[in-house]
Amino acid sequence: MNPLPLRAFFGHHKCGTSWIARVIDDVCAIAGLKIAHHHYENLFDGDILALRRSSPFDFWRYTNADINFTRGVDLLGFHVVRDPRDVIVSAYFSHLNSHADGNWPRLRHYRPYLRTLSKQAGIKAEMEFCGIFLSHMLSWDYCRPNVLELRFEDLIRDEFNQFERIFRFLQIVPQTLSSAALVQVVQQNTFQVLSGGRKQGEQDIQSHYRRGAPGDWREHFDSTHIDYFKRLYNPLLLKLGYETKEDW
Repeated sequence: MNPLPLRAFFGHHKCGTSWIARVIDDVCAIAGLKIAHHHYENLFDGDILALRRSSPFDFWRYTNADINFTRGVDLLGFHVVRDPRDVIVSAYFSHLNSHADGNWPRLRHYRPYLRTLSKQAGIKAEMEFCGIFLSHMLSWDYCRPNVLELRFEDLIRDEFNQFERIFRFLQIVPQTLSSAALVQVVQQNTFQVLSGGRKQGEQDIQSHYRRGAPGDWREHFDSTHIDYFKRLYNPLLLKLGYETKEDW
């Protein structure tokens, strides 16, 4: 029988999921926890409980999380969101250059088209391409007592304390992993390490770890982008609290 509750990470595209996944992998390797990783619900046939019964695991990474496929699951989890404007900019550069497309036919077909566009048009195209990911953030239930809600911006600003907060909430620290061991894991997965020596804010547009700093949208959005984003996603921006009024 599986130990309960299941531990889980719920993420969204371009919200630090690759970085967070590396930390989780290292933590689980030390703690002896088996991981199941799914980008989309079709990979677990929409029924994570049935999959866990047939192939037991301890930690679930669901990185394009749709709230509808997490309901009714006994778990302790954490959920990370990011300023949707920065999601768009990060997606633009990632889809243009660095994101693997081997298992993602949609990106494989979209990338050549994106490369025909100017940056101005490309960022606008990303607002449409990323609609499914941002809709998952909009429909998410942010009031679940068993799921710790976090912002990507807070995580990168204070990664050691925030990751300790996460793994204490998940009852992994100190039960099966010491704080000292967690510090070592986080140190091995800082932006500077993963980017090959760059500091946060130093950009390499060819790298999957491109810049690692919040507020990037201010450098890339022009007035037409702002207007279009407001039309599409202002309710999400206000729900997440990244702005407090419609006319930002």
